[in-house]
Amino acid sequence: MSVAIFMHAPKVVEGELVQGMLMYPSTLGCFKSVEDRDAFANLFEGNAPPVPYGGIGKKYGPETFALKEVQSAVVEHMKKHFSLPKDEDAYWAIDGEMHDNLVFHASVVNGTILPHESDIECAIRTMWEWTGMKIDPKELVRACRVESMAAPMNPEIEASEMMSVDVFHVYTSLDRAKYDWITHQAERRTLTDTEVTPYPGVLAELGIPDVVHTAYCKTHGGPRFMASESDVKNAYTQRLMAEARIVI
Repeated sequence: MSVAIFMHAPKVVEGELVQGMLMYPSTLGCFKSVEDRDAFANLFEGNAPPVPYGGIGKKYGPETFALKEVQSAVVEHMKKHFSLPKDEDAYWAIDGEMHDNLVFHASVVNGTILPHESDIECAIRTMWEWTGMKIDPKELVRACRVESMAAPMNPEIEASEMMSVDVFHVYTSLDRAKYDWITHQAERRTLTDTEVTPYPGVLAELGIPDVVHTAYCKTHGGPRFMASESDVKNAYTQRLMAEARIVI
């Protein structure tokens, strides 16, 4: 089971108060063009990762790793999940450039319910992981349950799992969302220099738990204001809004 939280907030646009939603760019980008995607895929011997590893850093909590250690962990992760680059040195030389060819669409806040959690507890935890907001249970407005939805793409899993989604609404302000996200990122910087990566499994290759990544590295940027359905480009969010009949 999983949860999704739609965040409602107003914004002054050209002197008028507009009601909309706040969503956050996820760490899984998509290539801006087919040519960019093919150029990246051609770097690999076989099955390529869906996106570059670009944002993997060298510091996680108290652990500090040399660049070569991190690169070795990435290579091991590639072996397990995808294939190896045709030329490893050439790959590292352009990995960052390839990362610049991605676009990160804003998504509804969402997460999987852990075995010991209720849906309310998961929604509170997920809101903090994505946004830095510490919400009161009373702020959560239960909407509905979508019985079967393909989960957001996880690049470390071959097929998306089908699961039910408990949908909630939260009413907030843009100022609160911006301030809490900035504070959250300041905390993150004391724990890791990771910028953005959808591959937390690399941490396991380094022999450390992925709790820092899970708690602080869910998004690629702060809140984005969505004034209409046409602003929503994230595929999972589009599907969920259609199934749950959510409108902006």
